[in-house]
Amino acid sequence: MDESLTAPDAQRKIYAYMSQALTGMPDTTSLSKTPDVSDLAEKQNRPPLPNACWDGNVQSDGPRYISSSYWVVGIPPSAGKEYFDLFAESWKNNGWKTSAEMIGIARVDFPDGFGIKLNAGPDYRFMSLTGYSPCMPDTTIEDMDSDPRTIPHP
Repeated sequence: MDESLTAPDAQRKIYAYMSQALTGMPDTTSLSKTPDVSDLAEKQNRPPLPNACWDGNVQSDGPRYISSSYWVVGIPPSAGKEYFDLFAESWKNNGWKTSAEMIGIARVDFPDGFGIKLNAGPDYRFMSLTGYSPCMPDTTIEDMDSDPRTIPHP
Protein backbone atom coordinates (compact mmCIF):
# COMPACT_ATOMS: atom_id res chain seq x y z
CA MET A 1 0.00 0.00 0.00
CA ASP A 2 1.22 3.50 -0.87
CA GLU A 3 0.66 5.56 2.29
CA SER A 4 1.43 8.83 0.46
CA LEU A 5 -1.05 8.31 -2.40
CA THR A 6 -4.30 10.27 -2.22
CA ALA A 7 -7.44 9.41 -4.17
CA PRO A 8 -7.42 12.71 -6.15
CA ASP A 9 -3.77 12.07 -7.14
CA ALA A 10 -4.68 8.52 -8.14
CA GLN A 11 -7.55 9.84 -10.25
CA ARG A 12 -5.23 12.16 -12.17
CA LYS A 13 -2.74 9.37 -12.76
CA ILE A 14 -5.44 6.97 -13.99
CA TYR A 15 -6.69 9.56 -16.49
CA ALA A 16 -3.12 10.21 -17.66
CA TYR A 17 -2.51 6.49 -18.27
CA MET A 18 -5.85 6.21 -20.06
CA SER A 19 -4.94 9.15 -22.29
CA GLN A 20 -1.53 7.59 -23.04
CA ALA A 21 -3.34 4.34 -23.90
CA LEU A 22 -4.89 6.19 -26.86
CA THR A 23 -1.55 7.15 -28.42
CA GLY A 24 -0.94 5.20 -31.57
CA MET A 25 -4.67 4.96 -32.23
CA PRO A 26 -6.45 6.90 -34.99
CA ASP A 27 -7.29 10.50 -33.99
CA THR A 28 -11.01 9.65 -34.03
CA THR A 29 -10.57 7.29 -31.07
CA SER A 30 -11.37 8.62 -27.59
CA LEU A 31 -12.93 7.55 -24.29
CA SER A 32 -16.44 8.49 -23.24
CA LYS A 33 -19.05 7.70 -20.63
CA THR A 34 -21.55 7.53 -23.54
CA PRO A 35 -21.11 4.53 -25.85
CA ASP A 36 -21.19 4.56 -29.67
CA VAL A 37 -23.31 1.40 -29.61
CA SER A 38 -26.92 2.38 -28.89
CA ASP A 39 -27.89 -0.71 -26.88
CA LEU A 40 -25.17 -0.20 -24.26
CA ALA A 41 -25.74 1.74 -21.05
CA GLU A 42 -24.17 5.10 -20.40
CA LYS A 43 -21.55 4.97 -17.67
CA GLN A 44 -22.54 7.28 -14.85
CA ASN A 45 -20.48 10.42 -14.29
CA ARG A 46 -19.40 9.81 -10.73
CA PRO A 47 -16.20 9.50 -8.77
CA PRO A 48 -14.20 6.37 -9.53
CA LEU A 49 -15.31 3.29 -7.63
CA PRO A 50 -13.46 2.64 -4.36
CA ASN A 51 -12.79 -1.08 -4.00
CA ALA A 52 -11.57 -2.91 -0.92
CA CYS A 53 -8.03 -4.27 -1.09
CA TRP A 54 -7.33 -7.90 -0.31
CA ASP A 55 -4.65 -9.27 1.95
CA GLY A 56 -4.17 -12.83 0.78
CA ASN A 57 -7.67 -14.27 0.84
CA VAL A 58 -9.03 -11.77 3.36
CA GLN A 59 -10.73 -8.52 2.37
CA SER A 60 -9.26 -5.58 4.28
CA ASP A 61 -11.40 -3.08 6.13
CA GLY A 62 -9.31 0.01 5.43
CA PRO A 63 -7.19 0.44 2.32
CA ARG A 64 -8.91 0.97 -1.01
CA TYR A 65 -7.97 1.11 -4.65
CA ILE A 66 -10.00 3.04 -7.19
CA SER A 67 -11.10 2.12 -10.70
CA SER A 68 -12.67 4.15 -13.47
CA SER A 69 -14.25 2.87 -16.70
CA TYR A 70 -15.00 4.38 -20.10
CA TRP A 71 -16.32 3.22 -23.46
CA VAL A 72 -13.85 3.37 -26.34
CA VAL A 73 -15.59 5.46 -29.01
CA GLY A 74 -14.80 6.35 -32.61
CA ILE A 75 -14.31 2.78 -33.81
CA PRO A 76 -15.87 1.95 -37.20
CA PRO A 77 -18.53 -0.78 -36.71
CA SER A 78 -16.65 -3.46 -38.65
CA ALA A 79 -13.16 -2.66 -37.34
CA GLY A 80 -13.38 -3.76 -33.69
CA LYS A 81 -10.86 -6.61 -33.86
CA GLU A 82 -8.47 -4.46 -35.90
CA TYR A 83 -8.67 -1.68 -33.31
CA PHE A 84 -8.25 -4.12 -30.42
CA ASP A 85 -5.04 -5.43 -32.02
CA LEU A 86 -3.93 -1.85 -32.74
CA PHE A 87 -4.32 -0.98 -29.04
CA ALA A 88 -2.13 -3.93 -28.01
CA GLU A 89 0.48 -3.10 -30.66
CA SER A 90 0.62 0.59 -29.75
CA TRP A 91 1.00 -0.29 -26.06
CA LYS A 92 3.96 -2.52 -26.91
CA ASN A 93 5.40 0.37 -28.93
CA ASN A 94 5.09 2.51 -25.77
CA GLY A 95 7.28 -0.06 -24.03
CA TRP A 96 4.39 -1.39 -21.96
CA LYS A 97 4.30 -5.08 -21.17
CA THR A 98 0.86 -6.38 -22.01
CA SER A 99 -0.81 -9.53 -20.85
CA ALA A 100 -3.85 -11.24 -22.29
CA GLU A 101 -5.95 -12.94 -19.63
CA MET A 102 -8.55 -14.18 -22.10
CA ILE A 103 -9.56 -13.58 -25.69
CA GLY A 104 -10.79 -10.00 -25.94
CA ILE A 105 -8.93 -8.73 -22.87
CA ALA A 106 -5.61 -6.88 -22.85
CA ARG A 107 -4.04 -5.59 -19.66
CA VAL A 108 -1.05 -3.51 -18.61
CA ASP A 109 0.20 -3.44 -15.02
CA PHE A 110 2.60 -0.55 -14.50
CA PRO A 111 5.57 -0.73 -12.10
CA ASP A 112 3.97 1.95 -9.88
CA GLY A 113 0.97 -0.31 -9.12
CA PHE A 114 -1.45 1.37 -11.54
CA GLY A 115 -2.92 -0.45 -14.51
CA ILE A 116 -5.31 -0.40 -17.42
CA LYS A 117 -7.50 -3.13 -18.87
CA LEU A 118 -9.13 -3.22 -22.30
CA ASN A 119 -12.25 -5.38 -22.60
CA ALA A 120 -13.84 -6.22 -25.95
CA GLY A 121 -17.46 -7.25 -26.22
CA PRO A 122 -18.80 -10.12 -28.33
CA ASP A 123 -17.36 -10.07 -31.85
CA TYR A 124 -15.34 -6.97 -30.82
CA ARG A 125 -18.50 -4.90 -31.44
CA PHE A 126 -17.58 -2.55 -28.58
CA MET A 127 -14.73 -2.00 -26.10
CA SER A 128 -14.28 -0.47 -22.68
CA LEU A 129 -11.13 0.69 -20.92
CA THR A 130 -10.76 0.58 -17.14
CA GLY A 131 -7.95 2.21 -15.19
CA TYR A 132 -7.10 1.27 -11.63
CA SER A 133 -4.79 2.38 -8.84
CA PRO A 134 -2.73 0.62 -6.22
CA CYS A 135 -4.07 0.39 -2.68
CA MET A 136 -4.08 3.58 -0.64
CA PRO A 137 -5.43 4.73 2.71
CA ASP A 138 -9.19 5.16 2.54
CA THR A 139 -9.07 8.56 4.28
CA THR A 140 -8.96 10.54 1.00
CA ILE A 141 -11.65 8.62 -0.93
CA GLU A 142 -14.31 11.25 -0.18
CA ASP A 143 -12.05 13.94 -1.73
CA MET A 144 -12.48 12.55 -5.26
CA ASP A 145 -14.15 14.51 -8.04
CA SER A 146 -16.54 13.05 -10.59
CA ASP A 147 -14.93 11.46 -13.65
CA PRO A 148 -14.68 13.69 -16.71
CA ARG A 149 -17.33 12.76 -19.31
CA THR A 150 -14.64 12.17 -21.93
CA ILE A 151 -10.92 11.59 -22.26
CA PRO A 152 -9.93 12.93 -25.67
CA HIS A 153 -7.31 11.52 -27.99
CA PRO A 154 -4.00 13.15 -27.00
